[in-house]
Amino acid sequence: MIIDTHSNLKKYVSVVDNLEAALKFLEKNPTLECGKYDFDGGYIMSSEGDTLSIDEKQYENHRKYVDIMYILEGDETFCYANTDDGMKVIQPFGESDIEFLEHDRTKPEMVFTVPAGYFYIMLPTDAHKPCIHIDRQKPYKKYVIKCQINSDEK
Repeated sequence: MIIDTHSNLKKYVSVVDNLEAALKFLEKNPTLECGKYDFDGGYIMSSEGDTLSIDEKQYENHRKYVDIMYILEGDETFCYANTDDGMKVIQPFGESDIEFLEHDRTKPEMVFTVPAGYFYIMLPTDAHKPCIHIDRQKPYKKYVIKCQINSDEK
């Protein structure tokens, strides 16, 4: 997991496959309406709405894509736990690149709040509950940048 400012995202092109293509797409298209936008090596989902209660969300994980949550307005709280810490699979990977997990309460779990102007990156071992709130619902606007992992290089 990585948390940093928008201006530093380009520093992670050597860490995240296809991030350079995503950044080039965003340079050409700096403002995206809500929806899905494909680029070579992944896609971007632009969304806005209200956060959900921490109890309404399940942990999720991905194996084909790295998630980059790029916060544009408001802030986003999320939970993080490492998938190697004995998480129980509730719904395994199917056709889509998502599995849902249950956290072992005896293992570490962390909660972070990321403000507008920042992003966070979730790698394949990073289980996360994105877009939640602890106390009260909050509005947000963000891009979810999905960068495909080049499995032939890993």
